[in-house]
Amino acid sequence: MHETIAGVFKINSFNFDFSFLRNQFFLFYSGHKRMDVSIAYAIWAGLGTALITVVGIFESPEQ
Repeated sequence: MHETIAGVFKINSFNFDFSFLRNQFFLFYSGHKRMDVSIAYAIWAGLGTALITVVGIFESPEQ
């Protein structure tokens, strides 16, 4: 399945999703070396929840 992103180019959605997932794990691992796991996970989970909320607000067809 191909999707147009910002009307500029088409990209395979699996590769797009996988690249974000890979980057998240890299950033989580990098932060893990500098802080406790519990703090890193709390920040990671909080940012993920906030991002999902923002995307849901802008992508939802409801008014």
